[in-house]
Amino acid sequence: MSQRTIIEMGGIACAITSSHRELGDLVNQRYHGFSSKKHPQFHIEVECLASPQGCESPLEILSGPVTPCFQGDCLHIHGEGFTADFDFLSGRGYIRQPLNLTPLDLLLKAVYGYSLFQKESFFVHSCAIARQGEGSLFFGPSGSGKSTIARMAQDIVLADELVIVSKEQQTMGSGHSTYSVQGTPFWGGVNFRVPLTKLFALNFNRQESSVNAIAPVQALRKLLSCIGYFTPSPRQQTDLFHLATSLVQGLPCQLLTFSPRPQFWSWLDAHNN
Repeated sequence: MSQRTIIEMGGIACAITSSHRELGDLVNQRYHGFSSKKHPQFHIEVECLASPQGCESPLEILSGPVTPCFQGDCLHIHGEGFTADFDFLSGRGYIRQPLNLTPLDLLLKAVYGYSLFQKESFFVHSCAIARQGEGSLFFGPSGSGKSTIARMAQDIVLADELVIVSKEQQTMGSGHSTYSVQGTPFWGGVNFRVPLTKLFALNFNRQESSVNAIAPVQALRKLLSCIGYFTPSPRQQTDLFHLATSLVQGLPCQLLTFSPRPQFWSWLDAHNN
């Protein structure tokens, strides 16, 4: 008997089914916080194969290249030990993979990355913190301090790996739009959504701390390298560029150079312009 799990991210529901009991249990465990009763827009069937030699953990990240490509409305992904196909026209997909959730994660990121864009939303590799009902986005390259920010947080950490930023509506008379940020299940994020009000480009430095306003063009350069292009295409990258430009023009962005310190959040509040 097949196990069926419905998850929801960014308002989009997807049903995941598998006849493999252990894999079905892992899916339930992995995406439990994002389960939904909403009618699924997408359906993915998972066939479990024998795990490759040396891959013993269900969450172990597989090595080797992953190749996504589009043919019309169909997405094809090939990686080490797995293959996946998804038809956006029918909303149905299929993945053959070992007892390992990394391939399914990759397929979901690709499907959602493409679909969220249709709703003016996109993935960002970042840490997002919800404080007093508002969201702050901390982004930067690997090693810039996203996980450190998350460990120091005393409020809700939406995610410290991958979040969804959504364009909501245009503010009357301002010419700018409002935005929200929410967590994803990649890795260990929470299913929570708040208005996004502040952007911080990170620069980890153990010797000094400072926070300074930067111009939108500087913020855009730093943000673009952190946007999750899981289904890249020239048209989508162009449109995502415009969405990111609108974001940095509509919200204040600070360059945060920091070292771990006691009372970090009090310091940040006092120095945030």
